[in-house]
Amino acid sequence: MKKDILKEFSFKDLYEGKEKKILKEEFSSSADYAFWIKGKYFFKSIPNLRYFIQEKLVEEIAQEMGIETVRTWYGKLGHIPGEISLNFHKENCLYISGAKILEEYKNHLEKIGKEIPKNMNNLETIQEALAFLYPESDSLAIELTKRYILDILTMQSDRISENWEIEENKETGKIRLAPYFDSDKSFTDHAAKEILQYGQRIHNPFIIKCDYDKESAFLSTYEKIYHFLTCAPEPIFEYFAHVLEQYSKEKIESFLNEINKKIEAQEETKSSILKDYECHYAKMQELLSLAKEERRGLSR
Repeated sequence: MKKDILKEFSFKDLYEGKEKKILKEEFSSSADYAFWIKGKYFFKSIPNLRYFIQEKLVEEIAQEMGIETVRTWYGKLGHIPGEISLNFHKENCLYISGAKILEEYKNHLEKIGKEIPKNMNNLETIQEALAFLYPESDSLAIELTKRYILDILTMQSDRISENWEIEENKETGKIRLAPYFDSDKSFTDHAAKEILQYGQRIHNPFIIKCDYDKESAFLSTYEKIYHFLTCAPEPIFEYFAHVLEQYSKEKIESFLNEINKKIEAQEETKSSILKDYECHYAKMQELLSLAKEERRGLSR
């Protein structure tokens, strides 16, 4: 973690009057401790170092893909380890969470008597909502799809509607997706643990509209990705194949080595992440190959 940030606050600052905001109580975060610090930094506790490494790894991949992310550091406040990130909110901009956008779109669907998906936080419904609320911002759907593909390739399991936002410049009226944030639940199938505990996948980002009929409600994550690949427009399919080719085991290992130089994580943590990625990468190659064959058959 950078020293200039360490100088900005201390553990004591978290308990000074209005500076104390416990996210767990206010926003139902899974973190034991989460605070805004002087409105400039955000601290979120993590159960172990792997979560931060996953966040940093996705940050590296996203930046190479041209996706703007928040800047994060690892640090301890007192005895509590966590992630610290810069507040990306600008004073001249409004920020609308995905949850608010989908709620507004849901109200619209109710008014016109259209069927409402059980869970609206799926790629297709989000694209519909953005097209309805921001009809002149065509780039939103493209950027959203790029992030959706990144979530698939990094096994992100927590892209809930509170974990993406729209940024609106109050002066120019320009609309864009806010920086990509909260990606620490990557490179492992958290959703599989949720289905064992709760009987359903709660935060799985690979949700597509087919999930909302009874027959397909319990499709596996990989079945959902395969469905996405067979149905995706050709430019999206080609983009998925291109990104998958770019982020082989060697590339991921290189990123991990660079991260490891800065925080000195245990070798077994890096090896565990890399092993999870290798398994997932091989499965993605298999699904891509199968989807290519099916798409060829459909086009004949």
